[in-house]
Amino acid sequence: MAAVGGSVSDELLDKLGTLSTQSLIDGLWVMGWPDATIEGARPLGKGQKTCGRAVTLRFVPQRPDIAADKPIGVNSPEYEAFEECGPRSVLVMSSVGPWESVGGDIKFLRLKQLGVGGLVTDGSVRDTDEILSYGFPTWSFSTTPKQGARPPALASPHRCAPPRLAAATSPVPASTHLSSPPPAGPAFMQPWEANGVIECGKVVVRPGDAIIGDQDGVVVVPAAAAEKVYEIAHGREVVEEIIKAELIANPGPPGKYYPFKPPIKPESPLGKLLTSKGVKFMSTRAGKFGAGRRHMSSVPATMKAAVVRETGPAEALKVEKDFPVPEMKDGQVLVNNEFAGINFIDTCA
Repeated sequence: MAAVGGSVSDELLDKLGTLSTQSLIDGLWVMGWPDATIEGARPLGKGQKTCGRAVTLRFVPQRPDIAADKPIGVNSPEYEAFEECGPRSVLVMSSVGPWESVGGDIKFLRLKQLGVGGLVTDGSVRDTDEILSYGFPTWSFSTTPKQGARPPALASPHRCAPPRLAAATSPVPASTHLSSPPPAGPAFMQPWEANGVIECGKVVVRPGDAIIGDQDGVVVVPAAAAEKVYEIAHGREVVEEIIKAELIANPGPPGKYYPFKPPIKPESPLGKLLTSKGVKFMSTRAGKFGAGRRHMSSVPATMKAAVVRETGPAEALKVEKDFPVPEMKDGQVLVNNEFAGINFIDTCA
C-alpha cells in the first residue's frame, strides 16, 4: 500500500496557507472527515505560521535488537527524513511519548541549513533558545532537557539500576556495579522509519499531506481532499466575516447566525443575511423538481472547459480554466464535479 495519498501543488499550498486552522477543521467537518488537529502540538514561539507538505518520521521505543538493526550515522532514518526537507516541507515527528525529546540544537541545525518550512511533533524538543534562533516555526507538546534518541552503542540491556531505585531499596556496594557505564540520559526511543504513514497526536499523517500550523495548533489536510477542503473552508471564512460584521453593526446573540453547516435555508436568518449581501450559498429550496431539492447557488463566474474555437486537428481542442459559466435556464443543470470542475448538462427535450 502506498504511503503517499496524493499531491498538493505549490499553488494550492499558498491558498491553504491563507486560511486559519479553525477554518480548515470546519472544512473537514463539513466533508465528514475525522478531526485532524495534532493533539498537544503547541507553537514554540509567538506568531508562528507554517504551511507545507508532510515529511514523516516515526520513533519507536528502545529495544536491543531494533537498535542493532537500525542504520546508524548519516544512514539513520531521522537523517534520511531530514534530507527530504526543504522550504515547502514540514517535518512531522511521531514520538513515543509527550515528554520524550525528538531532538535539539545540533540535529536541528541541519533543518535550518535545508531551510525547512516547519517542524511538528507530539513529543518534546530541547535547546529551545537555539531552535528559536534557527528561525523555522516549531510545534511540540513541550520542551525538555532530556536526551533524544540513543545511539545503538548505548542501547545495551546491561544497565545498572537508576540511583533513585537503588537508594529506595538498599545500599549497593560499588564493587557490585556493572563495569559498563549506564546510558547518558533517560532516552527511551529511537528513529525507525522515514516517510511512512504515522500517527502523530492521535491524527494519521501521510507523506505529502498538507500541514498547516498557526497559534492555535496544527491541522493535517489529507492531500487527496485538499482542494475540496480549501473550497469549503474559504467559503466559510467569507460567511463568517459577514456574520461578524453584522454582529458588530447590530449586537445580538451569535446563535441567530452561528454555527452553521450547509445546506443553508434561504428563509433562515443567515440565508436572508447572505442574500442581502449578494453572497451565493449552498441551500435547500423547494422547486419545480420537488420540495427540498438541493442546488448549488454558489456558482462561480468561470469554469474549466474543453473548447474548440476553430476547425483543425485534435490539437485544436483546448482546455480553458476561465470559460464563462452558462446562464442556467429551466430544465438545465450545473453539476459541481470535484475532479473535472463544473459540468453543464442540458436536460431539456
